[in-house]
Parts: sequence; structure tokens; C-alpha cells
Amino acid sequence: MGFRTRWLLVSLSASSAVALAGCGAGSSKPSGPRLERADAASLIVLADAVARDASARPCAAAREIERLQARAIALVNTRRVPAALQDPMLSGVNALALDAPSCAPAPAPVTTTSPSPPAPKPEKHPHEKHGHGHGKHGGEGD
Repeated sequence: MGFRTRWLLVSLSASSAVALAGCGAGSSKPSGPRLERADAASLIVLADAVARDASARPCAAAREIERLQARAIALVNTRRVPAALQDPMLSGVNALALDAPSCAPAPAPVTTTSPSPPAPKPEKHPHEKHGHGHGKHGGEGD
């Protein structure tokens, strides 16, 4: 995973954590735009999974980035992300998606086709001897 990807993950996690920080029960006034605790936590879990898998399991990381992007879009579409956080959050997630690790498709299974077995040869039937010494034309009594 490149420096840019790591920076995007750190930025996304930090943004989510900062947005989450204002959610404490003890605060009487909101100190700016924030995400609900569960919403921010779900983004952080996905971002951490991407960071964990990016170098060793690029295909898993690519799928997790897709899930992170879908989750972020769903939160925005359901108006669970304050307007002030929508652009920075979606910009970070989209930049991460553009920098996603490449995932080579699984190689196609190797199938070896052996030539089909030759068709069975017809059985040889013993030929009857026709007219050799028996019957009308064969000899006796003609």
C-alpha cells in the first residue's frame, strides 16, 4: 500500500473519530457537525479493515473499500452525515477507491482435455461358409 493510501486511511479514520468525539453524553451543546456514534464506528471498522488487508490481501482490501464507499454513500443519502462533513468524507472515500489495491482475477481453472477414446471396433462374427460342399450348388447330388 502506498503512502497516499495510508494517508487517506489515516485521514478518514481521524475525521470519523473527530466527528464522533462530540457524541458524548456529557456534552450539553454540540461542538460542530458530527456523526452518530454507530455510523462513525462502522466507517472506522471498515477503514481499519482496509488498512489491515491492503498489502497482504489486496482482493479483500478492494472489497472492503467498495463496502466503505457504499456505506459512506448510504449514510449521506439517508441524511445521517451533516452537510459540512459530506464533501470531506466522500472525497476521502472516493480518493481511496481510486487508489485501491489492484486485485488480479483468479486464474481460470486449468482443464486438460484428453482425446476421446477410440470408438470400439465392431466384433468380428465368424462367417458361415456358404456353398462349400453343402446345399444345392456345393457338390453332392447335383
